[in-house]
Amino acid sequence: MRDGALGMAASDWSNGATYATVANTESWTWQIPVVGEVWLHEWLHGVCAYFAGLGYVMPDGDADGGARHGYVQSPVSGWTDYYRDLMTGNVVDAGKSSGIPLDAWRTPCPRCS
Repeated sequence: MRDGALGMAASDWSNGATYATVANTESWTWQIPVVGEVWLHEWLHGVCAYFAGLGYVMPDGDADGGARHGYVQSPVSGWTDYYRDLMTGNVVDAGKSSGIPLDAWRTPCPRCS
């Protein structure tokens, strides 16, 4: 957990849903350029774990991996360039694309059927 924020993968404990919470965090968290970015960030931890469990390759650090992969936090758009590439499978990691490719989003939810 960092700065009062936590993101977890889907599990029996969470009734098959990802879990994200942000509480008691530092005031600067709410001043990040993109309102709600902290929620997206924490949710992505759970989503990346879910898709990694299905066999999709995630970049090192998943939602925390922006700087490790050459992205820079923008004063205007925060880490959204990295999150966009993460959510479309376009993060280059060790010379290969990683992240959640578009076809992964079409994968049926095993608990939904």
